[in-house]
Amino acid sequence: MTHRNATEVRWLATLAGGGVVLVAVAGLLETLRRSVQEVDAAVGRAWTAGKLVAQDTQTGHLLSGTTDRTAVLRRDVGMPDGDEERTR
Repeated sequence: MTHRNATEVRWLATLAGGGVVLVAVAGLLETLRRSVQEVDAAVGRAWTAGKLVAQDTQTGHLLSGTTDRTAVLRRDVGMPDGDEERTR
C-alpha cells in the first residue's frame, strides 16, 4: 500500500469532482436538447395550423367577394338572383 501525499489526494478529489460535474452537465444538456426538440415540433404544428386558418379565412373572403360580384352581374344583366333556382 502506498501512502499518498495531501496534494495528490486533493488532485484526485478535484478530478473526481470534475468528472461528476461533467456527467451532470452532459445530462442537463441532453435534457435541454430533448426539450428544445419537443418545443420545435409543437411550434411547427401550431405554425401549420395557423397557416391553415389563414388560408381558410382568405378563401372565405374570396368566396364572399365572388358571391357579391355574381349578384351584381346577375342584376346588371337582368337575371334573377338565383334564389328561385336554388329552391328547385
